[in-house]
Amino acid sequence: DTFLSSFALRKLVYFDDLREYAAMHEVYRLTGHSDLSNHSSFPAPSLWRQSQGIEMFWELYTRETGCSRDSLNDHDIFAVQRKLVRVLCNYNFAKFCWKSLVQPQLRVNADDDVTMRHVTSHWVLDKDPKIKISTGVIERLLMHVDQMSKLNLEKQ
Repeated sequence: DTFLSSFALRKLVYFDDLREYAAMHEVYRLTGHSDLSNHSSFPAPSLWRQSQGIEMFWELYTRETGCSRDSLNDHDIFAVQRKLVRVLCNYNFAKFCWKSLVQPQLRVNADDDVTMRHVTSHWVLDKDPKIKISTGVIERLLMHVDQMSKLNLEKQ
């Protein structure tokens, strides 16, 4: 792990506002649609790569969030949705996927009460899209430099 490698820096840099995530490469990879000029309207999941895109989404979702198709597995809904935005690299697409794929599948404490399921699984990031990191990028970079320096001193 090099001192300022791209991998190390990726762990340091985040957008302050999750709505700034607007890349389309993951949208294209999952949907197969490259002509999405309106970045807030997406094709129905059943049209994604002849339905293979849905399975690709669920594999990505379960691997990156630690959740299953029908449960958050005791993870915080804010954290899960923030991870989804980051892994899909697009706030609007993550919101669309949540509402069209994740939310209908979630169950709350194995309860079939649809009203309760909706209340506890709706898209919560619209209320506060700012991420909860108290230090900025520069502070995080300085902490990284300090940690790497300590590691190098310990090795010597």
